[in-house]
Amino acid sequence: MSGLEQLRADEGWSAVPYTDSRGVLTIGIGHRLDLPLCAAAIEAQFAHDVAHAQTRCATLACWATLSAPRQDVLVNMCFNLGFRGLTGFRRMLAALDRRAYGAAAAEMRASRWAAQVPARAARLALQMEHDG
Repeated sequence: MSGLEQLRADEGWSAVPYTDSRGVLTIGIGHRLDLPLCAAAIEAQFAHDVAHAQTRCATLACWATLSAPRQDVLVNMCFNLGFRGLTGFRRMLAALDRRAYGAAAAEMRASRWAAQVPARAARLALQMEHDG
């Protein structure tokens, strides 16, 4: 067994955070969560999370009818709110099914989410309404 294989076996593997034997919050293969991440790890996790949001959004009935800028809006919202949060925008999604983009944008602007992230919501609603 190579040194890397030994280390992997010794550390174990966990997709969720856990507290190790010394009380340190850890994830993955012995990665301490109290240490900063390098830029490459941050970018890799971001790319993974964006791909996951895109995959989830692609399951929406309206997805294939949307332009790339409008798909980007849904991915942004999914990334921010999670897929469950995004699908909570039932009236917005119904408007998108009808290709009523102004109505979809109005639903975005009238949401609690818009009050929580006003600049983001305003920009994304405008992008939804005007296709970019």
